[in-house]
Amino acid sequence: MRANRARWPISMMARLLRVSTSGYYGWLAREPSAHACSDAQLLACIRAVHASSRGNTGRPVFTRSARVRACTLGANGWRA
Repeated sequence: MRANRARWPISMMARLLRVSTSGYYGWLAREPSAHACSDAQLLACIRAVHASSRGNTGRPVFTRSARVRACTLGANGWRA
């Protein structure tokens, strides 16, 4: 909705998406959730590992490098 608000009114998009306009504006005002913050940190770590290997490494080396950088990893590799 944020990307299209210049083209269409928020009220019309909210009606089509079956959400309330107050819910949308409330969502805009809220702080990011803990999970969203964790996802952003993980993405930054993945990008750093990828850049340091010049984009040329396999999963085992990638996972070891991420663990060295203290990235949040799950039991099967990356946090799901």
